[in-house]
Amino acid sequence: MTLCKLGRYEDALEVFKKTGDEAAAYNNLGYVFMIEGKNKEAIEAFEKALEIKPGFYTKAYENFEKAKTAHSSSP
Repeated sequence: MTLCKLGRYEDALEVFKKTGDEAAAYNNLGYVFMIEGKNKEAIEAFEKALEIKPGFYTKAYENFEKAKTAHSSSP
């Protein structure tokens, strides 16, 4: 999370990958983007998580839908 706060998202992704699988890493990164209001980036990360592991747990899809809704309603 500290790396994300510093804007070092690629480094954060690598750390997330070391603590779980690649799909979970992209889901984690997408969640960070979403709470930071970077919905376009969040959508891309969630899509990547679902692309890597189509059967990925429901949370990634739920987060993806939240980010899409927030993105479509933002100015």
